Amino acid sequence: MEMETIKDPSGVTVVVFGRLIDDATAHFVEDELLTLLDISTGPVVLDMGRLEYTNSAGLRAVLRFSTRARQQGRKFCMAGLSGFALDIFQTSGLDRIMMIVPDRDQAIKALTIG
Repeated sequence: MEMETIKDPSGVTVVVFGRLIDDATAHFVEDELLTLLDISTGPVVLDMGRLEYTNSAGLRAVLRFSTRARQQGRKFCMAGLSGFALDIFQTSGLDRIMMIVPDRDQAIKALTIG
C-alpha cells in the first residue's frame, strides 16, 4: 500500500492514499493512521483521490482512525473520493458521519477556516 504524508504550510497533515485498501493492506493503513495521530498535532486530511477500491477492511481502518481522532478532539476529513470507492463509503453510511469534500484544497480550507 502506497501512502504519503505531507505537512501542508497551513499546518494540516495530508495523508495521500494509493490505489487500493483491501484485506492485505488494511492493517498497514490502520497502523499508519493511528501512529500519525499519536505523533502529530492538528487537523488531518485523508486524500483519497487516487483510491480506486476498498472493502470492509479498509472501511474499518478509516473508522478506527475516525474514532481515535474524535477521542483526541482532532479535526479531519476525507477528500477526493470518487467512483467505486465513494460508492462504498456512501453504501456503508460513513459519509453521514465523516466529512467528505471533493478535493484536497477544499478539505484544507474546511479544516482551517472557522
